[in-house]
Amino acid sequence: PFPDRHFRGPGRKTVVLIDNVRDEHFYDLNNSRRHTYIAGFFSSFFNELTDRNIMTIDSYDWVHRTRENPPHEPVPGDNCASKPARPFLYEQVFAHEYQHLLEYYEDADEELWVNEGLSDWAMTLTGYASPQKPIIAVGF
Repeated sequence: PFPDRHFRGPGRKTVVLIDNVRDEHFYDLNNSRRHTYIAGFFSSFFNELTDRNIMTIDSYDWVHRTRENPPHEPVPGDNCASKPARPFLYEQVFAHEYQHLLEYYEDADEELWVNEGLSDWAMTLTGYASPQKPIIAVGF
């Protein structure tokens, strides 16, 4: 489906889509319902369809959810304007979804709880997650 001339090197079949995923949160423009959002996903369907290793990472509030020290701009009581820092959030999502991609090739029928546990462990193993942080800390 894709001409190989566009993909070079040992990772030529790995594709990361950065997109504002159209989930429930996408359509709630003022976040009045306080929906969560899909930070990323892996679907083997896309791999099989395109002969590529594809995972999707959401772009929602990218500035406050990437890097070690993103801006921290909370606005208590205003979910739409509030932009709290979530250091390394999308880097964590990348590690989580990449593990799902790798596990698909290793054991496509792995138990869900094992697969999710491995993906959560990948976030810590890569150094992007700090499970020891309390829930109220920036970067939890």
